[in-house]
Amino acid sequence: MNVISVYQSRQLDLKTINEENIDIKSIIYKAANAVYEVLKDEYAPLYTKKISIVCGKGHNGADGLALALILKRSNLHTVILMAEKYENLNAESAYYYDKAKYLKADIITIDSINIECANEYLTQCDIIVDALLGTGLNKDVSGIYCGLITLINIQNKPVISIDIPSGICGDSGLAMKQAVKADIVVVMQYLKYGNILNDADDYSKRKIIKDISLKECADCRASILSKEEALSYIKVLNFNIHKYNKGNILVFGGSKSMEGSAVLAASAAYRNGAGLVHIAALQEAYKLISIKAPIECMVHEITQPDELINLLNKKTAIAAGMGLGNNKDNLEFISILLSADIPLVLDAGAFGVIAQNISILKNKKAETILTPHTKELSVLMNCSVDDILQNPINAAQKAACEFDSVVVLKMNKTIIADPIGEIRILDVCNNGMATAGSGDVLTGIITSSIKYSDSLFKAACAGVYIHSAAGIKAANKLNKRYMIASDIISSLSEVYNEISEATEV
Repeated sequence: MNVISVYQSRQLDLKTINEENIDIKSIIYKAANAVYEVLKDEYAPLYTKKISIVCGKGHNGADGLALALILKRSNLHTVILMAEKYENLNAESAYYYDKAKYLKADIITIDSINIECANEYLTQCDIIVDALLGTGLNKDVSGIYCGLITLINIQNKPVISIDIPSGICGDSGLAMKQAVKADIVVVMQYLKYGNILNDADDYSKRKIIKDISLKECADCRASILSKEEALSYIKVLNFNIHKYNKGNILVFGGSKSMEGSAVLAASAAYRNGAGLVHIAALQEAYKLISIKAPIECMVHEITQPDELINLLNKKTAIAAGMGLGNNKDNLEFISILLSADIPLVLDAGAFGVIAQNISILKNKKAETILTPHTKELSVLMNCSVDDILQNPINAAQKAACEFDSVVVLKMNKTIIADPIGEIRILDVCNNGMATAGSGDVLTGIITSSIKYSDSLFKAACAGVYIHSAAGIKAANKLNKRYMIASDIISSLSEVYNEISEATEV
């Protein structure tokens, strides 16, 4: 399933208009009819319902006014609450306003003086349709729009938003000061970035995607990572194998008080199918890591570069950075790993270390997967966290190109980008995984997935999916508040038991 930007959405409208020889009003009417179908499916019989449609001045408002026209023609009880005077409406909104008015639809223009009137209508209705602000919003909500959204949110009524909840940015999914909390969002044909990223899930309980006969998006490289795609990237194990065929992993991480990071990554790598796992531990962390690590792990104390270099022999993949401190010694160690011809997954502390000398990443020999959260990516990209949050897809893609790496941007929805432009989004949100060590577990799973996949991008996709699936199992079994990172590792067996029949892994 493709996911598109606001710009791509507008281009699709133009492409459809030009190739089908129609105008934008026809597309708006199709969108309105799609919402009408949802209303019939979800809230029948509609003749017993009072429906309030809250409209803005742009195309989203035009969708709402076209819906009002359809409802009025069906003799359904409809009230239109306008956030703007007629003279402020765009051409399409004015067109459908005139059509609705001709049919004697109830239209009330709301301003700061009579806003209590809007509250009365919303209180008396059975269903609220939100058509205030569409996907093009890129500034904070203010004025009468803010007031109307507040009124919508305090009603104990079903709320249906058209394409996106009003107040949510179409490219980032961020709530722009105030946003409608929708029970259903009727998405027109393609998910937009803002339907799934950042705050989106806090403002939309359900999304229903409706085909309105738009043209295909030829340049769309972003799509939802499905279970089927992710599992197709995991190779089937042969019967005649030995432990080295399953991956010989090196984990480099941990520091004083952060020893558990390396242990979690190593444990996850083993439980995700690695044949051997070595841990390279700094002197300050070695003692506790050697005690806490799985007994199957080989733990090596590292005090100088040559000791790390010697451990690279026969390794099939490396995970580095978990719990690592930011100092010059670690810069030398990370430089050694980047100059080795071994697939390398970098996480956490590695990014602060690399930021001391970004050229070691740009001039690397190793194929790399970077697994930053937003703060870590901002350090690498020398920008603010807000810059990342404003357009996470572009940020991940830019980093993938700049550093010639697969980038796994860890947010509430994980974004996977590769240097040639492919993007996958895991549209699963499990806030139980917002816990210390969850990222270390992901790094271990991705690193061990490399041996089972044909490319680093495929390994990242498979690893992200398996990590999420195990997190869901842990949350369902234990409770989202109760679970911790090691519970994700413990749940891997349940995930593989479920998929083994289909994939033979």
